[in-house]
Amino acid sequence: MWQIWQIVDPRMIIIAVVGSFATCALVFHLLLLSVPDYSWFKGEAIGYSAVGDMSPLPTLR
Repeated sequence: MWQIWQIVDPRMIIIAVVGSFATCALVFHLLLLSVPDYSWFKGEAIGYSAVGDMSPLPTLR
């Protein structure tokens, strides 16, 4: 196994892995933004209606 690292530079492997992860994350986010159901920029704004339904905590003595 150690002979493989004499042929392949470990720094280039790490850069390639990080670059592929970043590219995959970018594609995934752009894919989600293109779907109307999952886009967080388009569509209705989510209101804070649950805050109005909450009751205050009882006071402690």
